[in-house]
Amino acid sequence: MTQPDAPAPEDDAKPARRGRPPKTRTSGGIDTRESILDAAEDLFSKHGFYGVTIREVAREAGVDTALVHYYFGAKRGLFDAVFLRRAEVWNNERVDAINRYAREAGEAMTLEGVLEAFLRPPFQWSLKGGPGWKHYSALVA
Repeated sequence: MTQPDAPAPEDDAKPARRGRPPKTRTSGGIDTRESILDAAEDLFSKHGFYGVTIREVAREAGVDTALVHYYFGAKRGLFDAVFLRRAEVWNNERVDAINRYAREAGEAMTLEGVLEAFLRPPFQWSLKGGPGWKHYSALVA
């Protein structure tokens, strides 16, 4: 005996997709590219270059593997992009810190002072810069 109130089964219902649900994109390609870089940075920092596949990065970013290849080519291109994304910021701050130290110390510059100016920006970013900077710090360590 069937109940008249029971909903009819849907024949065209799609099976649930496995893995992380896709993220919504508001700015198109920029958000997609950044999501891929964020996912890759996280995975590379935890598993190293050889411990990560393009497929894993795509799954973590919620995109198709074709998009990873579109933006970065092979895995080496993705790894280089992950590394370079924060390196410029990090190194610019290092140069600024060394120049600032040189102006302040003048002729009294010491090796310890130069090393502190060189090393302080990475430590500050890894402590206060959020999870991405923590991943990057682990990646370059």
